[in-house]
Order: sequence, then structure tokens, then C-alpha cells
Amino acid sequence: MEYQIAPAIIADNENELHSRIELIKNQVPRIHVDIMDGNFVQRKSNFFPLSLPKYKGSYEAHLMVKDPLTWGKRKECSHFDVIILHAELGHNIIEEAIAIFHKKKKE
Repeated sequence: MEYQIAPAIIADNENELHSRIELIKNQVPRIHVDIMDGNFVQRKSNFFPLSLPKYKGSYEAHLMVKDPLTWGKRKECSHFDVIILHAELGHNIIEEAIAIFHKKKKE
């Protein structure tokens, strides 16, 4: 099995997000972006209308949000190649989220 390093990015604003991505984008095949709403977890991070810089690798979003369905309807959802959800959200929410993310990727 080949291991990959996916550095996690936590940022308070878009400038911080972009500068952190710039520091690592030529060194790793995947970048992990932590999306935190301040409700599911206490901290808030990358919970603003974000854009991601062009990057030859893939982006993954780790959704630590109480309402992944609403987040999934936002346009920036389509920038991510991988979406990580928390199982404790429940089977129904995860199924709905998968449908939303698939639809968003096709738009």
C-alpha cells in the first residue's frame, strides 16, 4: 500500500487559506481542508465562501459541520474531489449528502 500525506488546512479567512496552500501545494498530492462551523465542533475554520487555487493534486473537505446538506448546496462544494462526513450524523443525512455532492459535481 502506498501512503500519502494530506496536510490539513485550518484557516480563518481566504487569504490565510491561500497562503497556507501555496506553502505546500508543490510537495503533496492531496490537500485536506477542514471545514468547521463552530457548532459541530467548537472552532470555526474555512466556514466562509471560499475559492481554491489551481492545484495539480486533489482537494478533500473534512466537514465538521452540523448541517452538511446546506454546506453541500454551496458552490464551493464542487471544488473538492473527496468529502469526508462524520458517521454520527446518521445514515439518512449521509445518504442525502452523497446525492447532493454527486449532483453538485455534475453541475
